[in-house]
Amino acid sequence: MSELAFPFPVRVVAELVGVPEADCDPFRDRTMRITAIFELDATEDQLAAADAAQREADDYFAELIEFKRAHPGEDHRRPDGKRVAARDAVLPLSPGRGTIGPDDPYGQGEPLVSESEKLRVTRTVDVAPAQIFAVLADPDAHTDMDGSTQLRGLAEGSTLTGVGDEFVMNMHNGILGDYQVRNVVVSYEENRTIGWAPHLHPEGAYADKLGGMKAGGHTFTWELQPAESGGTTITQVYDWSGVPDPAFKGLFPMINEAALGESLDKVAARAKG
Repeated sequence: MSELAFPFPVRVVAELVGVPEADCDPFRDRTMRITAIFELDATEDQLAAADAAQREADDYFAELIEFKRAHPGEDHRRPDGKRVAARDAVLPLSPGRGTIGPDDPYGQGEPLVSESEKLRVTRTVDVAPAQIFAVLADPDAHTDMDGSTQLRGLAEGSTLTGVGDEFVMNMHNGILGDYQVRNVVVSYEENRTIGWAPHLHPEGAYADKLGGMKAGGHTFTWELQPAESGGTTITQVYDWSGVPDPAFKGLFPMINEAALGESLDKVAARAKG
C-alpha cells in the first residue's frame, strides 16, 4: 500500500480511539505492518511481522485501557459535565481487548455510541431565537463559537440569507496543517433552522494527504425552538449519513459530543453579548 494512504486516516483513527500524540508514530508503524497482509504478494516475513504487530497492539491497548480507567480525562465527560465510566468510554481496536459500553450506560436513553450516523446535542439557553440565529448566520462569528479548535477565521463570505449561500473558512489541524473549507448552506429558515455542508477548498486539494479518499457529504445543522422560559432550545446535528465515500465515512465521527456541546455554549454566550 502506498504510504500516502496512511497519514490522514491513521492519525484520525488514533485520535478517535484515544492514542496520545507521542504514540502516533508507533501506532502508524504497527498499522502498516498489520495491513501489509492484505497485499496480493505478501511474503512470509510480512505475515510474521503482522502477527508480531498485532500482539504489540493488543499489549499496548491493554495498557492504555488500564491507564484511562485509572486516569479518566475530559474525554470521559459528557457534554452536561457528568463523568462517563471509563469501562464504557473505551472501544476495542482488536478482538478480546477493551469493552463496549451498553447501549444506554447512563440509564437516560442516550447511547454512548450511536448507530445512526449522526450526533445530536441540545441545550436550553436564556437567549431569544433571533439572537442565536444572528450569530449562526454570521460566518465571521463562527471562529468564536468553534468547539473543535480548528477554525482560524473567515476567508470569504458575509451574512447568510438563504440556501445556496457560501462561505470559506481558514482551518488548521495536525493532519492537514493549514487548509480551507467551503461551506454551502443547505437549510435555512430564519430564526428556526440553518445548516451547511463543508467541502475542502479548492476542490481536489490535499489529495496527497487523503490517500485517494473523497472528502465531503457531512453537514452541520442548527435547530432553534422557542422555550417556555422565553429562551431557546438549541439543537446541533452533526450528520454524516450522506457521505458517499465508504473510506471517508469510516472516519466519522471526527468531532465528539463534548465539542458540539461546547459550540452551543459559545453561541449562547456570544448571543448574550
